[in-house]
Amino acid sequence: MMVRRNFRLAASMVMAAAALLASPADRASSMDAAEAATRSPVTVNVFVSTRSDTCYDRGDVAAVKHFTRAAKERLNALGGIAGHKVELRIFDDYRDQNRAVANVRQALADPDSVAMIGLSSSDRSKAVFEAAGKEIKQKNIPFLSAISVNSIIADYPNVFTMRASQDNERLPVLAQFVRRTGFQRPAFVGMRDTLYSTSLADGLNRVMGAYMVADHRVATKDEKADPADFPAVIEDLKQKNPDIVFLAVGPDRNAEFIALLKAAGLAPAIMLTGRINSVPKDVQEGYGGVLYELVWDRLPDLYNARIMKLMAGQPTQDWVFVGDKIPQAAGWAKGECKDRAPSIASDPLSDENLRAIAVGTQFADMLGMVAAAARTAGRDGGVKELRAHIIEQRPVAASIRGNSRTGRSIPSRGLRRERRSSSSWHRVWAVPSWPRCSSPASRTKICGRSARNTSISI
Repeated sequence: MMVRRNFRLAASMVMAAAALLASPADRASSMDAAEAATRSPVTVNVFVSTRSDTCYDRGDVAAVKHFTRAAKERLNALGGIAGHKVELRIFDDYRDQNRAVANVRQALADPDSVAMIGLSSSDRSKAVFEAAGKEIKQKNIPFLSAISVNSIIADYPNVFTMRASQDNERLPVLAQFVRRTGFQRPAFVGMRDTLYSTSLADGLNRVMGAYMVADHRVATKDEKADPADFPAVIEDLKQKNPDIVFLAVGPDRNAEFIALLKAAGLAPAIMLTGRINSVPKDVQEGYGGVLYELVWDRLPDLYNARIMKLMAGQPTQDWVFVGDKIPQAAGWAKGECKDRAPSIASDPLSDENLRAIAVGTQFADMLGMVAAAARTAGRDGGVKELRAHIIEQRPVAASIRGNSRTGRSIPSRGLRRERRSSSSWHRVWAVPSWPRCSSPASRTKICGRSARNTSISI
């Protein structure tokens, strides 16, 4: 079955969101604002998820709100979407499945809804489609999601994703990475009741087959991996002696598991499904093995001239989205959270803030995608016809990447490696199929560079 995975980012992977950053001349509209004022407005629904489990507010939601609203104002000044003014509705599920379902149903019930944007987390997405899948299909509203598990959206012709496909993109790259880097005994440790984790484990077993020496799926408690299962897993790994472990126990449990590995005298390479910086520095530095991360990255060239020019022309604080300390986060009580450097709260170019900017501009870009797809729509139809036209376009131009029945999808995630030398940490980025790394002969290519200027290609 061909899974529809349209609306992938292209230009936004090279520079910031086209919908937000382009000048009016770049995005000239055939409908001016005067004509748009005579038409009924249309609604674009944006789904976000505020987190309360991180040490500090990551800034994602604030950035999404800021950049999508800015993109909306820019679009409306140029005539809106197919001559209709755009209204935004932002729904926050606060990482709650029931609220996520209610939010999507509320968006579906709006007769003026022309698009839905967002929705990540495989488990919340699965709950939404199990509860409201029939309505999602019937309403035929273009849904630009952030879902990476193909099976959730495979049967919905109006649902797309901006995320890398776990089955079609991540897993083949991981399999090649393991083989080309010489690992012989991979193992998996993840969560039993989490869709992303279980689908990753199933996929690794499928693509690596006899290579896998262990597959452990621990219980979950309060939606997190239960550390009570860790000792038994460690004992089995001592017997199986893997040379690389794919670790998918979540950022809240990574450090604890790695510390147990070290205490048991084990030091296999670890591929984290998340950021290495979720592991405290003391644990990173004390571990004897190599740490990799499997992440999906948005804007590898965020330091580009247009972004820098925009920042330079505005107050610094307007570009800072990382927020305050979240005192109720469990990490503070456990001693896992650390006070951050005061400069981070005021530095728009900090790693944390640039990541938030990347999230926000990506959502803004998706709003621009909807407008671009609607640009050729007839002006005599209603909202239902406009929805159908956007879906039919399967846009592949400008900031949109296609992978429909004949389209090609380019992976948009990276592997990063950190290793310790006598003097410093060296980061090795392994970025599958970025334009700067891709070649016609090999669709799957990993490029990485460290301070020693080494590289890996697959």
